[in-house]
Amino acid sequence: MDLYEVESKIKELEASYNKEADNLMQELNAYKKKNPILPMYGDDPNVDKMIANKNRIIRSQYTRRENKIHKLWEKFYDDVTDIVTAEYNLPTDVAKLVVQQVRDRDIGRSELASYLDHYAIFAETVLDAVF
Repeated sequence: MDLYEVESKIKELEASYNKEADNLMQELNAYKKKNPILPMYGDDPNVDKMIANKNRIIRSQYTRRENKIHKLWEKFYDDVTDIVTAEYNLPTDVAKLVVQQVRDRDIGRSELASYLDHYAIFAETVLDAVF
């Protein structure tokens, strides 16, 4: 339960996720560049209807790619939960609460390990006192 070990594991995990997230962002930006949202002309309702239909498809592709990025970071926090569970010998549901508590503080990932350590030790103390 060494903070340095936890921090190094999280940083290693984050580095691999950052690489994948960068690739997904590049894919999203390339798609946006290749398929921009089209302006409406207003002269012909049939043309505007076709453009609106095309824009709906384009926006759905933007959303699909953005959701992939969000799911990636959700998986990152699931993996962080696994690290907290293993390193602090906490039950999985308690580790999830610890990670969620830190996420709710809206801190940068650079401070993640120290906050996790603080909350995990607190949770461990509470569990020891209760059980």
